[in-house]
Amino acid sequence: MDTTVGSGWGRVHNIGLISDRQNLLFLGGLLFFSGIVLFAVYKLKQTPADEAKVKGELENKQKVAQEGVTGQAYLKCRICRQCVESCRSCSV
Repeated sequence: MDTTVGSGWGRVHNIGLISDRQNLLFLGGLLFFSGIVLFAVYKLKQTPADEAKVKGELENKQKVAQEGVTGQAYLKCRICRQCVESCRSCSV
């Protein structure tokens, strides 16, 4: 962000633009550190039981995702909706 403006004597620094830049930097730093503090407080309040629950939910989601690839939906013929092993008439 350029803080200079043209004038009759050449380019001079605009105090208003310098102030805007300083305010934005301060606000960004404040938001960054606030996020770090909130994250740390959240992690300190989390109990081992909560961590186990979150880990179990993640494992269940992964299991469901893996079953989706190799599950029953892929063992049926998409044309006649019969089992792929017994579906020889469709020649799929």
